[in-house]
Amino acid sequence: MELSLAIAESCGPDSCTVRRLDGGRLTARYGAHVLNRVKVRPGDLVALDTGAEPPAVVWRWWHGMVESVDGDRATVSRNHTQPTAEHSRRRAEDLPVAPDLSGVLRPGDAVFFGGDAGVLDVAKGGLPAHPERLQALLPSVLAAYDSLGAT
Repeated sequence: MELSLAIAESCGPDSCTVRRLDGGRLTARYGAHVLNRVKVRPGDLVALDTGAEPPAVVWRWWHGMVESVDGDRATVSRNHTQPTAEHSRRRAEDLPVAPDLSGVLRPGDAVFFGGDAGVLDVAKGGLPAHPERLQALLPSVLAAYDSLGAT
């Protein structure tokens, strides 16, 4: 796998148009462990396998809005799939903040985040403010994807 980062721009049932961090745009299909399992929304940060033909989205981190910050934790909200019409379109989560962002994050900031990793980076103009920090995550994405049995 040859992994790189991109931002999802428009998303369909089996592929999405992405903007690579270097500025190029392409259509990428969803990889085996994303297709019909992981919802990718416009604005989400994705890991692309550019070694696949066609390129494939193999990982996704959400994008959201910081609602509040308390020390090394932040409450972040994002759009989510409503189980019923009565459920809110927004979901808030209390998350750890990457050490480099501690003391920098403010309510109203757009951020990229994911599960146990918490808040990973601030989004500036829809792009990661510190792409090198996120590039460092790609080996762990590869290891996690390999453990699922898909290479």
